[in-house]
Amino acid sequence: MALSRPEGLDGGRGPGELSETVEEIIMSNRPLSRAWHLASRPDGLIRPENFALRESRAPTPGEGQALVRIIYVSLDPTDRIWASAREQYMTPVDIGEVMRSVALGVVTESNQPGLKPGDIVYGLLGWQDYVLVDKRSPVMKVERRPGVPLTAQLGLTGFIGI
Repeated sequence: MALSRPEGLDGGRGPGELSETVEEIIMSNRPLSRAWHLASRPDGLIRPENFALRESRAPTPGEGQALVRIIYVSLDPTDRIWASAREQYMTPVDIGEVMRSVALGVVTESNQPGLKPGDIVYGLLGWQDYVLVDKRSPVMKVERRPGVPLTAQLGLTGFIGI
């Protein structure tokens, strides 16, 4: 006796066929990553409708890439400037892009020379759970200092501090 999937679970691919591709099955085992995307330019105060929360699976790092899990995001006044279309020192965040922000994270997987799982890094990583980094999106390794909390890297002891 052959087993078949209940009606509607074959993904429209026919009896006996997988409802997902091999790639979809592999990606379903990846961690979930949430990201806040800029949905519209703020006019006056920032409002919830200026952002859209999207979920996807964390990507797999390719050659020369590392996957970083964000553990702290720094919410700074400059985030408001980046969300606007006005002239500024960096290009504004485009509508639909992950909101830019300085963040601190831990490397979970790496194919990038100089970064290994467990390394703590910071840089412009954005409002998201996971991000791929490479030479085009450089990060700086955090040197752990006894008695200094990691969050100090986003302020006093980080690149915007002393």
